[in-house]
Amino acid sequence: MPVLVVHPNILGKFFAKPSISLTNENLVFTQKSGRENTLSLASVRTLFQVKKRFLGYELQLPGAKTSVRYRFLKADNVVALQAAANKIIRSHIKAYLHTVFTAFNNKVKLQYPRDSWEAELRELIETLHKHYGNYKADWQALLSADALCEVEEIASLYPFDMARLRSYHEHMQLKARRTFLDTVESNPLTEEQRLAVLRANDRNLVLAAAGTGKTSVMVAKALDVIDRGLAKPSEILILAYNRAASEELKSRLLETAKSRNIVLADAPQIFTFHGLGRELLQRAGVPVALSEFVENSQRLKQWVLEWVKGYSDENPTVFQELLGLLSPHATKGKANQTNQTNEQATVTRCVETLVGALQAIRIERLKPADVSKRITSADIKPARKTANLLNTLHKAYVSELKRQDCMDFDDLITRAIEITNRGVIKPTWKYVLVDEFQDISTARMALLEAILTKGHEVSLAAVGDDWQSIYRFSGGKLELTTRFGELVGSYTETKLQKTFRYNNSIADTAGQFIMANPEQFRKHIHTHNKVDSPQVFLLDNKPGNDNGVFERVAEVVAKIRGNEPSSTVAVIARYNFLLDETKATLTRLNLANHVHFWSFHKSKGLEADHCIIIGFSKGKNGFPSEGRENALIEALLPALDDYPYSEERRLMYVGITRAKHKCYIIADPIAPSSFVTELLSGEYNIKVTSGLFQS
Repeated sequence: MPVLVVHPNILGKFFAKPSISLTNENLVFTQKSGRENTLSLASVRTLFQVKKRFLGYELQLPGAKTSVRYRFLKADNVVALQAAANKIIRSHIKAYLHTVFTAFNNKVKLQYPRDSWEAELRELIETLHKHYGNYKADWQALLSADALCEVEEIASLYPFDMARLRSYHEHMQLKARRTFLDTVESNPLTEEQRLAVLRANDRNLVLAAAGTGKTSVMVAKALDVIDRGLAKPSEILILAYNRAASEELKSRLLETAKSRNIVLADAPQIFTFHGLGRELLQRAGVPVALSEFVENSQRLKQWVLEWVKGYSDENPTVFQELLGLLSPHATKGKANQTNQTNEQATVTRCVETLVGALQAIRIERLKPADVSKRITSADIKPARKTANLLNTLHKAYVSELKRQDCMDFDDLITRAIEITNRGVIKPTWKYVLVDEFQDISTARMALLEAILTKGHEVSLAAVGDDWQSIYRFSGGKLELTTRFGELVGSYTETKLQKTFRYNNSIADTAGQFIMANPEQFRKHIHTHNKVDSPQVFLLDNKPGNDNGVFERVAEVVAKIRGNEPSSTVAVIARYNFLLDETKATLTRLNLANHVHFWSFHKSKGLEADHCIIIGFSKGKNGFPSEGRENALIEALLPALDDYPYSEERRLMYVGITRAKHKCYIIADPIAPSSFVTELLSGEYNIKVTSGLFQS
């Protein structure tokens, strides 16, 4: 039933003007013929006006350019209809603005503006700007001072620009969260760390150079979203590279929450990728029993050995043809070695190669065609026979796991991907933080993508350092970091470039060295500690003396102990045999106490006041290594970029940046490695302490 009706006057009837009625928040215009047109007041963003004209009353709806006029109306009910219609319009304007304010507050002020919200935010700002520009007088009369201020604030962000919107958010939250960001860690976070904490696009990449506090960022980021009520602890997933890192993150997070009085109803879920795979499978009701191969590598080698015996018995000619490939670096037996000893050594190398190849196939999730393609691309011959052998081995391995009714670590991830993609479980995490992202593998990335795709509005923060990607042998695929945008689409990047660990001399030398490879991200490292002279020293290894390098290490350690008795010292090398011999020498001289002995890989994440790096010579046992890699396994691992010795270069960067104060490089001046030759090029500000390098 109509609430109010306004009819045309005599002149209006002559011109066939419609009557106007207000019904259910609609204005209905009814022609004499009975035909009706309807205007929904819910979509009207300005107020009706009534004008008394010489030829009758006129109802006006102001427009952007021209007003809509309903003319020649009777006086009866026209003012009442205007008042009733405007009351409805006011309520809808306020409801519309409430929706706008809520969306803007949630997706711009409170949360970081995400790429997936861009279309919505663009429409919101452009529409509000248009309405306010068109109907400013009405809105100024209608709205409270606070509401009007908020309208003008949002409208001021026109023309729409996502970067500007994000700057707006960052400026606001940096101010609002200042106390938290000042106190969440023992020292106030740096500006870059604060931005890394606050930025939560759909996809985020945090590039953290050595010693720039990435763990602090991860802990602060998790606690920040909890403290602000953006997520419950159980809605945060943190993925660590290994169990030790997982435990450290868990401990740091709980301790920090307690010290900052942040109440955790439960704990964020912190897993390794294998632990996550197990968790997802158990949630889906899939029994998880790990093969004995997982816990006992010798059992795996024994199984491969038995398989090799069977394969060689069935294919003796093929196996003999491939033996040189499967057992690289074979050496002829010494006079006092029996043929049996040589044969055992060959079989051992063969088994190690096949285990490595099998693991590479599993980590990279290679299908038979992929194996064939990689073998062929690497120019390994005979390609077809080699690929057939490897694919036969892999098939037998999978069958053996089925026979055991067990899984290996790779199965934990692969099957978790399958059940997630099939929708057997639905991920409920809102924020996913990944530590050491530079070492993520193809399979781990696929599991991440499944969680992101099947979850709802999940924000990923990938935290890592492409300069420290050194785990290719276990599947680490650097291009997932260096080609991040190509793989995941648009993302927000933050670089952590201020370090409190080492001085500017170490930072400049290490940074210049790693950025010689154009595939690495550009970073400009700033240091808290400044020095005026080089703190990276190049020493000779006493050429001509078989124990020269170890004696030189002893001299350096003795000097450090004389000057700084309480300082920490680490010896770093590419190969363990160098560390063993160095330790033996220092032990004999009573200098080994409180000296650490690290391989480059084991040194990652560690630090010492003084680091001594050894092993810089040419050859297969030198650094960089020349030709030690197993060609077959290399072909199956993730591809390297084309820059010479790119991963060895990253190892060098890791080694140098373990030093807090001084780094000593001991090298062979007679047959220097290519890295030492580069350091001597004149482009590096290092201290050369031996004249032998000059000649």
